[in-house]
Amino acid sequence: MTMDAEGPREEKPHTVRLFFSEPRHTAPGQRVFSVSLGGKAVIENLDVVEIVGGRDRVLVREFHDVSLSQELNIALTPVTGDTLLNGVEVVAADE
Repeated sequence: MTMDAEGPREEKPHTVRLFFSEPRHTAPGQRVFSVSLGGKAVIENLDVVEIVGGRDRVLVREFHDVSLSQELNIALTPVTGDTLLNGVEVVAADE
């Protein structure tokens, strides 16, 4: 997945928040995947149900000092089952 910014943007640090919520599975181990931002592994073997204790609960992971200018590359790599990403928030760091 690649998110493109509209117009020129100065390359500077950003905070990236990734939102996950399991809509279907109820037991741990049914959906496990890894996440990379800009080619860098940031989460290995993520199991949302195991972390939050069930389905339909939100998990947010926040990453600081992510450098980007025109695009943000997010790679989701399945380990077990399919991958899942419910939302992305990108905020420029305050100067």
